Amino acid sequence: MGRKEIAFTKQCALATKDWDTFQIVIRKCLSPDKPKPKITSSKTLSKTRGLVALLLLIQLLSFDPRPVSAAAGMTPSSPEKTAIVVASFGTTVPEALSSITNIVSKIKAAFPQTEVRLTFTSNIIRSVWKERRQDPEEWLQKGIPREILEVKNIISTIGDLREDGYETIIVQPTHMFFMEQSHDLQQYVSALGSIRTLKERWRPFKKIVMGR
Repeated sequence: MGRKEIAFTKQCALATKDWDTFQIVIRKCLSPDKPKPKITSSKTLSKTRGLVALLLLIQLLSFDPRPVSAAAGMTPSSPEKTAIVVASFGTTVPEALSSITNIVSKIKAAFPQTEVRLTFTSNIIRSVWKERRQDPEEWLQKGIPREILEVKNIISTIGDLREDGYETIIVQPTHMFFMEQSHDLQQYVSALGSIRTLKERWRPFKKIVMGR
């Protein structure tokens, strides 16, 4: 192997934690030693050593001693973390918020070990709360829960959960009828659940489903 090949091999191997072992074997393969009886050509010997180094490099690069989540820069998700997203149409009327927060409270009480978050599916309603966030203290003093004031769309809500290490997510809508809002919500959930990476371990979600 030439200098460029050796430099490239070392650079790639730095991605693993087994560099010391790799370095020892590479030295063994590349260091001059007594020619073997069956190898009479230095050119053949060089090719053999290069092949051994290449095979070793491939094996090392296919192994990552770190946990999958750590290698991907994600929050470790073992044991498996499950979350519930309550998807409501939403409301801009403060007096009507209790009908939504009561549902969220009951779900939290029924599943105390499960993370429960809220999302509004109406773009118009979310935009109103976004404007109200310009003066948050006014609305917080009126008793508006922060999760209402800072409510997000379904994609952002699920994205935040994934960043926090949740890979199994249940989206539970509160819509009374299956119409446009429910249809679009189902499309979002199906699209996120259909993500397939080349390597199974890099899939963002183990399971993401929508309830009735």
